[in-house]
Amino acid sequence: MAAVYPLERSRPSSSGQALGENGPKPRSGWWWVLWAWEQSLGSPTQKAVLLALAKHADADGVCWPSIARIRTLTDLKSDRAVQNSLRALEDRGLVMTDERRGTSSLYRLTPARNAPPHEMHPAGDA
Repeated sequence: MAAVYPLERSRPSSSGQALGENGPKPRSGWWWVLWAWEQSLGSPTQKAVLLALAKHADADGVCWPSIARIRTLTDLKSDRAVQNSLRALEDRGLVMTDERRGTSSLYRLTPARNAPPHEMHPAGDA
């Protein structure tokens, strides 16, 4: 049986980075899964697909699971359901897709594109 660790406990992650006192270091493998859980999507199907992508993401948020792999992880019944969810996640700015012929597409998780806009003001002495 595999060991179960609470996030606040320090141990090496699968990527070799240590989990810190306040959870994973930003951009570690666990960071993407935690980020995906925090998204309010209003669709359990989209959430499941985003979590499947996050599970496969490297430190830069890049992954390339096949549609069949995502369908298996999410228990979705059809490739079309996965593809529709991927398109919806792209429309929301959470995922960018680079379609490749003869192999699975390349997906990039994009949390910065989903962040609220920041107001910029010139410095007081500018």
